[in-house]
Amino acid sequence: MQTVPRHKAWHALQVYTIRFLPLPLRVKERLVWLLSPRYRLGVHAVVTDAAGRVLTLHSSYSGRWQLPGGTVDFGESFDTAMRREGFEELGLAFAALERVGTCSDATGRQLHAIYRAVLMPGSIQLSVEHRRWRFQQASKLSPFYRAIVCQALDPTGGEVRLPG
Repeated sequence: MQTVPRHKAWHALQVYTIRFLPLPLRVKERLVWLLSPRYRLGVHAVVTDAAGRVLTLHSSYSGRWQLPGGTVDFGESFDTAMRREGFEELGLAFAALERVGTCSDATGRQLHAIYRAVLMPGSIQLSVEHRRWRFQQASKLSPFYRAIVCQALDPTGGEVRLPG
């Protein structure tokens, strides 16, 4: 006996429930929108120093070390988002920016563009989102960011799935 995947069964339940509810069309359309999956698009830059260490930022919100980057705004391209996020977080523009791949997280609800980047000369001026910055070995990063660095520094092409 073949079983129906849970996400397909959930989707079918949503469709039939909305179809047969005695509600105005506008309310049904809003319900469909509310029940539809949400996806997050993100960008991450891998900036290295002469020793091969990776630039990381200490988050004011989570207290974790992370790569420069963030969320893509509605209507924004990956490249534009990466340039914006880099300048917002570091106070410097990128001298070079190369998109080297994409990856999705373990949930499949987040898609990230990965970049290799070189900063313009100058001193880093952090935004309020971050407390400190430092260059560190990729091995010291979380599995999520380690996978991004690996993809950026040795891209094999295609999409990879990142650990949760």
